[in-house]
Amino acid sequence: MSFTTPIFLWTLLGVLIPLGIHLWSKREAKTIKIGSVELLRESDSRQSQTLRLSEKRLLALRMLLIATLAFLLAGPQWKSSARNQPLAYVVEPSLLGRASLDAFLDSVASEHPVYLLRKGLPEWEGELAAPPGNLPPNYWQLVPELDALRADSIVVFTAAYMQGLRSRRPAASRPIHWMVLDQGPVRDTLVMARQDPTGFRVLAAKGDASFTAFRWQEAPMETVRRLAYPGTDSLQLDAGHLEGKLPVYDADTLKVAIYHVDSLETEERYLRASLSALSGYLGQPIRVAAGERDAIPEEADLLIWLHPDPVPEGPWKSLAYREDPVAGRLIEPGSCPRCFILTSRLTAERMVSDYFAEQLLGILEPDKAWGHLTDRFDFRQLEAGELAPRQIPREGDGERVHRAGAEPWLWALLLVLLVTERLFAKYRSQ
Repeated sequence: MSFTTPIFLWTLLGVLIPLGIHLWSKREAKTIKIGSVELLRESDSRQSQTLRLSEKRLLALRMLLIATLAFLLAGPQWKSSARNQPLAYVVEPSLLGRASLDAFLDSVASEHPVYLLRKGLPEWEGELAAPPGNLPPNYWQLVPELDALRADSIVVFTAAYMQGLRSRRPAASRPIHWMVLDQGPVRDTLVMARQDPTGFRVLAAKGDASFTAFRWQEAPMETVRRLAYPGTDSLQLDAGHLEGKLPVYDADTLKVAIYHVDSLETEERYLRASLSALSGYLGQPIRVAAGERDAIPEEADLLIWLHPDPVPEGPWKSLAYREDPVAGRLIEPGSCPRCFILTSRLTAERMVSDYFAEQLLGILEPDKAWGHLTDRFDFRQLEAGELAPRQIPREGDGERVHRAGAEPWLWALLLVLLVTERLFAKYRSQ
């Protein structure tokens, strides 16, 4: 047996505390002089003997309670002598339903374990269809669970979607072989629809393993029909290449308020031009207003503050000009989640080279209500080598150090000892 934090074994010295209290309470009895022994009642020797026995049991319980807690803190481990499986297969759920892969899994399931690549790594039970709306798992977050499988070698069938990398590259002590399955030819899929003052526009996604692109296209009014549902309405399309039912969102007008001093009038013009360009790109109206600095409209989505005075507080997001020569971007986060800083004066060259319009678009968040939909249509893939975790030395041939089953039993023992000790203490006080 070994321990993850053996320094906590020093807490075993705590078992001396109840022993010391017990010995201190057994000090020499006080002598009291009385006139006659007739005044004393005969004590029940059997009861006294029971109390003494109860005290010893209570002392043992308290010492065992502290010892159990010390072992829990130290984290006991043991080496399992059970041999690993020579091979285990893991398959990403989105790949289920492919005839060739399903046939392969059926052929190997009788000899080797097959798991699903999602949290908990549940065993594959013969499912032949991918779950609807299935998003890629966080591949690297699952590597510790893969490394804990009792198998000498692990083969993972995956789509290797780029959006599945959402953490740092982990380490693994077991060989994990990533088999990336190609997603096939270019896909052209309808994502959603949006209504603006001129009609309906449809967002289409096009991509394959190497690229993903989104584009808006007009939907002829005579070919669409809006269907009202609780929550989000849908749009029924019946026009050749535009067919199907899509979620529809209204293109609400974004409201921006700009306040500036005369010395920053150039920045005000550049910002107005950028907002106008974004409005055309999004197909969504952006209304820019200016007025008295003490009369900012409450309904403003963004306040652009080109002024040396402190930024007024309100329900809006704010972009304030504050010169910062060491900043890496034209727009940096501010001191609060809804505060942003314009770090430099604007020039046409700097706005193009630093992608200022894209940074400004990130503040506006026009896709907040529907931006999550685009994740389901990003089919870019990684190479197997890009998924591979860092390798660390193995701890033994076919043996794994683990703590499975240790802590739950120790916690259960601690609870039983605590309840028993309280019962004994109550009985002794009575």
